[in-house]
Amino acid sequence: MTMSVRCKFGSFLKQIREKHLISQDSLAEHSGLLRHQIIAIEKGKSNYTIDNLFKYLHGLNVSSINLDSLKELFEFEINGSTMTLESIREKVTEKVIGNDAWLNKLDHSNPGHYGVNDHGIDLSSDDVFVNIPQRSFEFKNANFRFNLNLMSSTNGYSHKGMKVANGKGTFRFSEMNGEQIEIDDLEIEVDLDLMADDL
Repeated sequence: MTMSVRCKFGSFLKQIREKHLISQDSLAEHSGLLRHQIIAIEKGKSNYTIDNLFKYLHGLNVSSINLDSLKELFEFEINGSTMTLESIREKVTEKVIGNDAWLNKLDHSNPGHYGVNDHGIDLSSDDVFVNIPQRSFEFKNANFRFNLNLMSSTNGYSHKGMKVANGKGTFRFSEMNGEQIEIDDLEIEVDLDLMADDL
């Protein structure tokens, strides 16, 4: 958690405490924390443990806390974007499906010297796993469909096939508010030895 996020989260906790008219001394008494620990948490100066955070929240004795108000405050600072995780996964999925790396894979398959009539990729965002802090992703179970003319770009043997592919890559947020995603690197793992298939 960066210092700026800690400061804002500490301020958020302080607002809850003051809203319920709880003094720092009273919170210390009911939470088991020392007053200087409470001050450090609220000022964002403490790299506190989860245990101390739970003690703080327990000391507030508040039945529930609406965390929705934190969503817009923290999403951009943590993710680099105002998008939700689901939206990020969907956009990464779209960019993976439309990436030229798939055609490059066909260009380096065995045998060469063929024309690509058509190709397509079926990939669910449920099979895409995103690591936001590292700006990386992995995917599995992509169906790579293709229709080729083997041994000639026009008059060769027609070959339709489908292979299951996995892969990984890196991405970045683009535009000022991080509402768009670009793929920087994409590695596709798929067996495209077409000679091993029944033609």
